[in-house]
Parts: sequence; C-alpha cells; structure tokens
Amino acid sequence: MSYESESEDEMILRVLERTARAAEAAAEDRAEAAARPAPRRRRAAPDLPVPEDDRARRAARRPAQDERRAPRDPAAPRKVRVLPGFCGKARVMTTFGALPIEALRKRDELRTSTGRPMRVMAIDKILLDTDFLSHHPEAAPIRVRAGSLGRGLPQRDIVMSPRQKIVPTTIASASSAKTVEDMRGLPGILPMPPDQTVYYRFHVGEPAMVQVEGMWMLIEP
Repeated sequence: MSYESESEDEMILRVLERTARAAEAAAEDRAEAAARPAPRRRRAAPDLPVPEDDRARRAARRPAQDERRAPRDPAAPRKVRVLPGFCGKARVMTTFGALPIEALRKRDELRTSTGRPMRVMAIDKILLDTDFLSHHPEAAPIRVRAGSLGRGLPQRDIVMSPRQKIVPTTIASASSAKTVEDMRGLPGILPMPPDQTVYYRFHVGEPAMVQVEGMWMLIEP
C-alpha cells in the first residue's frame, strides 16, 4: 500500500485502528495477569507458650541485672601473677664458672643436673617499683641466708622471687622442688621490705635444673 496516495481521512482511520489494536492487546495482557494465581505468603510461626520449668531454667542461667552491671571496686587490689626470678649478684653456674646473673648473656652454656650443657635462650629483666610492691606485697622478694638449708647451702645469701622453685637438698630432683614462699618462716628465710626490686629471669628453652649459689634451681620457659 502506498502512503503517498493516502488521503487525510484514510490516514486518521489507520492511526485509530492501530491505537485500538494496541489497547486490545494491553487489555488481554492484564486479563492474563489477573487470571494467574497469586503467590502464597508464608505464615509466621505462632509464638508457642514456654513451659514453666523451661522458664525457670533460663532464669537460673541468666545473671541478675545488678550482677551483670556491678562496677568493680577501684579500691579492691587486683590479683597479679608473680613470676619466678633472682635479684642481682646471684651467681649462676656456667660451663666456664660461676657468673653473676646480671652478666649472663644469651647462648651462654649452663651446667645442668643431667650433665648436658644447655644454652641460655632468653633473659628477662623485670622492674617492680615501690608503689607496685606496696599494693602487691606478695610479689616482694625473699632472702635465703647462706647455709640456712644445711650443708653450706646456699653458698651465699640469695634474694629471689617468692615464686622461684628451689631444691632444698643436694639431690637434683624436680619432684622435690618447692617455691620459696612455701618455705617462708623457716630459719634463715626472711621476707624483704617492699622496696624497688629487679628480678632476672632466664631459661634454656625447656624445664631444667641449674645451680645458683651451689643450690639446684628449677627454671622453666
């Protein structure tokens, strides 16, 4: 069909026919959409009643409101972990003789109870000031007098941490090791005043027995 010979009335009629067909197609699409079944919605699960015994168990496990929010008393002293160690001038037996602990260095070889020399793997220096010790007197050092444990041991006075483990006999046995604080009150074992203290700690990478002032001491990483 040639549109050039088409009259104005014919053109208008053709446009109206196209519009009517488009309207019919749109109506058919809406009818099809309305005929489709609507998607089913999931129903929310109903709140089931909680048995009385379950409520009681839950309440027992739940901390009380005041317990959960109870503030810590700032005046209450905090418990600290006291580490083992020795104060300065304690002599540690190495493969080249007794050496003051403050002169001990990593890779120095120590004599051990097994007879096998072992190298120092780490050395720590811990400073506890007077203010700290006044609040935590349990960390204050203890002096063991020379000869107080019998048979001339220790060879000289030793000042050490109350958590340091020593063997109070000449036989090197880890099972007989005791902390110094467990021996507090025995003759020659005296608590020191809470003044500024420096503890030296060292280890050989595993638990071992070494000699300090002639006494066997248990050192651990």
